[in-house]
Amino acid sequence: MSMGKLELIAGVCVLGAAAIMASVLLSNKAGINLHHNHKIHITKSYTLKCDGLISKNCSVFFTRTIGHTENYSGLITYLGKASARDTIKFYITGNGGYVHSTLALYIAIKQSKAKTITIVTGDVYSGHAVLAVAGKEIVVKNKHAIILFHRSSIYSVEDGWKECYDRHAFRRDRRQSATAKCMAYIDALLAQDKHFIESTYGKLLTADELHRVLIGWDVLLTGAELQLRIKVAKAIGKEKQVSLTK
Repeated sequence: MSMGKLELIAGVCVLGAAAIMASVLLSNKAGINLHHNHKIHITKSYTLKCDGLISKNCSVFFTRTIGHTENYSGLITYLGKASARDTIKFYITGNGGYVHSTLALYIAIKQSKAKTITIVTGDVYSGHAVLAVAGKEIVVKNKHAIILFHRSSIYSVEDGWKECYDRHAFRRDRRQSATAKCMAYIDALLAQDKHFIESTYGKLLTADELHRVLIGWDVLLTGAELQLRIKVAKAIGKEKQVSLTK
């Protein structure tokens, strides 16, 4: 075999090996990750860590209290830009917090193109319970954890209506009663909250539990109970998909 052919074969082998290595690295399947912590973003409200060049593997750690919405603008933007190649895991334990922030995060996680996995690592209450069920996949790591579902604090209707009277009594806004407008706003919030509860928890709670949440009670599940209900919901979902394709 001539020297020229040997050089050609060697060059092809080198290019092939380089292509294989690049493919492995870019798909994040390398035995040794050569791009540790490609991105780390730490705030007072959450920590975001990402590895990868093209397809990213990210982890999000929330603090125990959900703060103001502006604290999560970076994370919400990142979720909106994520692609279907990305995987984002959310490690969740905490006591809830601001309603508007919780809803904004829930919608961002739900609508993200990335594969979103919410992981229950400890007790989750209120807003954190909402985030726990937002992922495309829900994982319960702690079977002894307590998950508390309830309506948002806007359900304190009497307090809200009283505040409408106290703040807007005899006042008018755009030639209409400011008190009536305030009460209509509260009614709209309550209707929105009811719809959100039914659509979010409907597959995980029994009809009685859902009713109890809607009338203002707390419903508590253990991590083991939630894990079982997630499996049942998945099974029902698959059965519906099969029936639709027949």
